[in-house]
Amino acid sequence: MKKQLLSLISLCLAVFITMTISSCQPDEDSGLSKETNLNWRTNPNSFIYPPSAHPFGKSYEEWGEEFWKISYAVDCEEAFAGGLYDLSDKVVTYSAVVGDSEVDLTISKNDALFLPLASIVNDYPCPDPEFEPAEGQSLEDFLQEGAIPLIEPIENLTFSFDGVAVENLEDYLFMSDLFYFTGNPELAECYDPCITGEPQPGVHHGYIVMLKKMNPGQHTIVMHGEIPMYEYTWDMTLNITVE
Repeated sequence: MKKQLLSLISLCLAVFITMTISSCQPDEDSGLSKETNLNWRTNPNSFIYPPSAHPFGKSYEEWGEEFWKISYAVDCEEAFAGGLYDLSDKVVTYSAVVGDSEVDLTISKNDALFLPLASIVNDYPCPDPEFEPAEGQSLEDFLQEGAIPLIEPIENLTFSFDGVAVENLEDYLFMSDLFYFTGNPELAECYDPCITGEPQPGVHHGYIVMLKKMNPGQHTIVMHGEIPMYEYTWDMTLNITVE
């Protein structure tokens, strides 16, 4: 396997953010009716853009590409400290090292929130001389094929907002097409040994969600995940202030 699973997901397992009826604003870009936005009691996922949506003109896979371009541009200290990043003038993202911890976060009521729940990039080239496509296999197919077993071991992935759990997370499992990014070469020493510091191809795979704009207030998010093959479990709480 090109990379150890735990090091791969450490950066990209972001905190899980959801919201209730009181925290969801009507949004002309949502593609959903106000009635759907308010129907959180019968549809706990109504505050999340559906998997087929193109919020602000991009698909989930395309927003994932933007996330990884920004995430790979940081240095080692920033990567493992976690932080809030702008993906556009309307979308922010939060990325953090997964673990048993509690985090305070402040976001604007004017921003949607993109979150990779458990996501990896399978990139090329790498130091391993055997990390090459088979004869006749495209690079995209090779990288997509290799990304699948890096996410499969994750089990019991959950997140909730003020006690309301999001359902059917399997609907938010995405695989991207081949895209190009330029990573900070420092990350080759602390996170991904395949980073070259030059434009290079990759695919991203994993669970990601886009949350609609939230009304001001205080909220508590709890997330949980397990990787039984590594005997690894994590629990994380995020305290959100929306201004």
